[in-house]
Amino acid sequence: MNTILKSPSDFRESFIYKVEEGESLSDVAEKFHTTITAVISENCLTEEPTAGQYIVVTKIHGKKHVVMPKDDIFSLAGGDKNRMLEITSKNKIDELYVGQTIYL
Repeated sequence: MNTILKSPSDFRESFIYKVEEGESLSDVAEKFHTTITAVISENCLTEEPTAGQYIVVTKIHGKKHVVMPKDDIFSLAGGDKNRMLEITSKNKIDELYVGQTIYL
């Protein structure tokens, strides 16, 4: 079991994680301050990982944000093109969709 380390701060920025029984991508993303999209991208996943499978997880720094209907990357970045690149890069996204969790 992965119970020795209890919070995302107990881990390095990137690490290998063994998926536990009943855990989904959403659970892993929430547990380790990252996004489903980032975990999928880092591991080239096409389906939910299975219990016992090892995956790469990278924590994403920033404030958690759930995308709202009128959000776009430009406005979330305050019009700063460098900040837009940072947001898309660290979240491993090309576009936003309503309900998506990202880190700013």
